Amino acid sequence: MLFRPDGQPPAAYGSTGGPTIINPARNLMLDQRDNRKTPKQASVAPCLSGLRVPMRR
Repeated sequence: MLFRPDGQPPAAYGSTGGPTIINPARNLMLDQRDNRKTPKQASVAPCLSGLRVPMRR
């Protein structure tokens, strides 16, 4: 979790379960923190994926 100096969290992220749960949350957090995007801008931005194996359906 990330916290501001005053101890408050700047945002809360969540996603559906499974092996991809961290990817959307990570992308939103990085776009907002590093690229200074708004939540809306971050949610429509191209995404990176950290999966090294194909997902089975």
